[in-house]
Amino acid sequence: MRTIPYTIEKNVAFDAETTHRKPYKKRSKFAVLEKMEEGDSIVVNSKREANLARAFASRIGIKIKTKRIDVRKYRVWKAMNDNN
Repeated sequence: MRTIPYTIEKNVAFDAETTHRKPYKKRSKFAVLEKMEEGDSIVVNSKREANLARAFASRIGIKIKTKRIDVRKYRVWKAMNDNN
C-alpha cells in the first residue's frame, strides 16, 4: 500500500468569508447598474449584452429585468423591491 504524504493540521479556523467565485472586476461597463435606482433602465445592443448585464447583476446582488424592444435592442431595468 502506498502512503500519501499529507500533513494533518488541527485547530485551523474556517474563513466564512471565502467564496467559491473569483472576485469580479468592478470595472465592467455594467457597473452602471450599481448607480441606478429602482425602476431606472438602460438599453443594450444585443441579447448577449443583456445576459452579461444579468450575470454582473447576479454577482453583485442586484435583481434586474430584461425585455426585447427591437431586433437587436434590449432594455434592462433595475427591479423594484417586492416589499412595496
